[in-house]
Amino acid sequence: MAIFGDRVFSFLRLSIIAIASIVFVCHAKEASQKEYRLQASVKPSAQSIHLYVDPSQSSYHGTTTLNIKVAKPIEQFNLHWIGLAIERITLSNANTARVLNAQSGVFDMQWLSDGETIDAGLYQLTIKFKGQFSTDALGLYKTHYQGENYLFTQFQSLYARRVFPVFDEPNIKIPYQLTLTVPNDLVVAANTPVESESSSNSNKTVVFEKTPPIPSYLLAMAVGPFDVTPIKGLS
Repeated sequence: MAIFGDRVFSFLRLSIIAIASIVFVCHAKEASQKEYRLQASVKPSAQSIHLYVDPSQSSYHGTTTLNIKVAKPIEQFNLHWIGLAIERITLSNANTARVLNAQSGVFDMQWLSDGETIDAGLYQLTIKFKGQFSTDALGLYKTHYQGENYLFTQFQSLYARRVFPVFDEPNIKIPYQLTLTVPNDLVVAANTPVESESSSNSNKTVVFEKTPPIPSYLLAMAVGPFDVTPIKGLS
């Protein structure tokens, strides 16, 4: 009986191992069939981002424009965003402008299309959106200190997509140009020096110089009633 019991136990153990192996292979095959990287046929070459932000509020809105190259005719393409309210998506070139729709996919990817083929060529993709300031020190987050409100960013490693639509993969390095519209009494800072500044009513718009080609997670900005100390030789 002991030998019989050992044989039954060995058979059951081998059966469990075999079933587990089959399940693992099936899951691996399923995972390999899912697209977890942005498609290679669409590449951005530059991105501008205009955010309208006020630290005293809980939300913001903005517009971003991406220059993209479509390498071959496609029915749809993808990029990243999460938790944003999208108002309008426009794809345009020298001849046409078309409104695209977005469908959510896996891994924070959004698939854009209008049901028609997108031919190979150069395009501008413009997206209007709204978002909420976070409070977990990730993305574009709001903090309160000594009775004042401040905004800071933490985009590394996958949090730029929380703030604006973006090709949010570290191997994609492009120039970014950031523009911030904020209340007049606030100070703004970003990766690059200020290119221009203008005021209208109670707000000012600050345009920063383009960055060199960098991954999206290196973008940074800060908004608030900061104290500023000039340093000779720096601006």
